[in-house]
Amino acid sequence: MPEFCVILVEPMIQGNIGAVARAMKNFDIHELRLVMSSTGTGGGRTARPGNPDHHDLEAGHRSEVPPPTPPTPAKEARNEQDPAPPYTPTEEQRNGAATTTTHATPGEPLKTDIGLEPSTPSRHHVITEEARRRAVHAQDILDNALVFETFGGAVKDIELKVATTGVVPDNQKRHLRSHLELEEFAGRIHDYDGKVALIFGRENFGLLNPEIERCDIVLSIPTSTAYPVLNLSHAVSVVLYHLFITERKLRGDTRPRRDACEEDRERLFLRIDDLLVRVNYPGHKRGNTSVMIRRILGRAFVSRWEYHTLMGVISRIEYTLGRGNGGKKQV
Repeated sequence: MPEFCVILVEPMIQGNIGAVARAMKNFDIHELRLVMSSTGTGGGRTARPGNPDHHDLEAGHRSEVPPPTPPTPAKEARNEQDPAPPYTPTEEQRNGAATTTTHATPGEPLKTDIGLEPSTPSRHHVITEEARRRAVHAQDILDNALVFETFGGAVKDIELKVATTGVVPDNQKRHLRSHLELEEFAGRIHDYDGKVALIFGRENFGLLNPEIERCDIVLSIPTSTAYPVLNLSHAVSVVLYHLFITERKLRGDTRPRRDACEEDRERLFLRIDDLLVRVNYPGHKRGNTSVMIRRILGRAFVSRWEYHTLMGVISRIEYTLGRGNGGKKQV
């Protein structure tokens, strides 16, 4: 059985972190990893057309938010949900040579994993109150979140790395080692035994090509070409829902549906035919109407509960008709 974790690479909006945690709790995924600086900001790299390191992997090929711009000297304070100012990563940071791993509980200093000295800001600056408000009852997901300085550190112990994206353009598919759409991936991952990371990129331009190249699978979320961009937390929810519901079906955990048997359906049809007679439905139309009703109910796959409900409605109609006619059938 796969062991899933969710990795958010340099998330720019704290509310999205909280909403992702809530979605994870909904669908029984418990490990959240964040690639972001120890001050609680994403990398904020800018992306321009033609940049070879750019590949929009949140959920499409247009930005959900505009690329971040450096703050002006007059603006000392920034809103906690403002995009982080852009910066240029070092070669070591791009290659994941050094990383810091922390648990994101407020009030304690960051702890070193490898290669970096402990950071001075507390974990309170990594995950803010806005994220906690959006997480609602998924506080434990945030409390236990792991925070890494680099992408390489976040995926170091991962056995299967899955980058998520919108529909991949045809001219890019040949460059990707393994591209799957969500429905196919959900059906095939069931038998995998190991640690699987579901990796989601930045809100404005997704994952960088070097990050994609470190992944084993590129997973696409088909969306409308009219507006292909999904919000980060919505993209996570869609992926986790498909994995959750597919797993339940394959395990047989879903409650079996009890459809009405053939005898019950035939009894229902006969009662409807009789009702058409009692309400003086035109005789020349009864045959076709009866066939139409059978087809409608046949497509509906009437359950046992629905069958009994319909029979109860018909009984009530018959009772009312009989009372209004002195208990005699109409012909």
